Amino acid sequence: MVITKNRDCRVCGSPDPITLHNIWYRGMYGQLCTACVLAHHAASFCPICFDVYEETKLPPPHLRVMCLRCPAVAHISCVYSLPSSSSSSSTRFHCPQCSIPNFTFFNLVGSAVQNGNVITEDLAKQLVASAKIASMSLHKAAAIARENAEKRAKEAVMARKKAIEALDKVSFLILKEAEEDSRSSSNL
Repeated sequence: MVITKNRDCRVCGSPDPITLHNIWYRGMYGQLCTACVLAHHAASFCPICFDVYEETKLPPPHLRVMCLRCPAVAHISCVYSLPSSSSSSSTRFHCPQCSIPNFTFFNLVGSAVQNGNVITEDLAKQLVASAKIASMSLHKAAAIARENAEKRAKEAVMARKKAIEALDKVSFLILKEAEEDSRSSSNL
């Protein structure tokens, strides 16, 4: 596995090494900042509580709602817990990324410093969610790589077997031709 040595986000160019995650993104290994991991994997987590959905952990349809503009999936309970939620908000849900102009995940500049901490609880949840998504991405890429390697190994075994059979056949034909040559030369 080759991880890029560049310490900038592949998407936005953020140079902050603390928030960069190694990830399989668009068919290549690279580093993405926390904000870009979350922005480009909207269907992988609840955009309100930042609970990450593993492949089989997506909430059942009656407990989730999708953003009307992007593939973000939120827990209905999280949508109802929002200050401006009403009974109709679950049917017309827009995630924060789609509903707030200039929204960005993991906004250190825009976050208020609380009790001397730059990382708030919400930012910590975002950082953990993006790390989980990156981890799942690398595990999935590793599984695919392993599957491809096993397939190539089987192909190599079959190719070796065919090569041995071909060499055996060539050896047999050479011996047969040599025998015929020796018979024809002894008949002369």
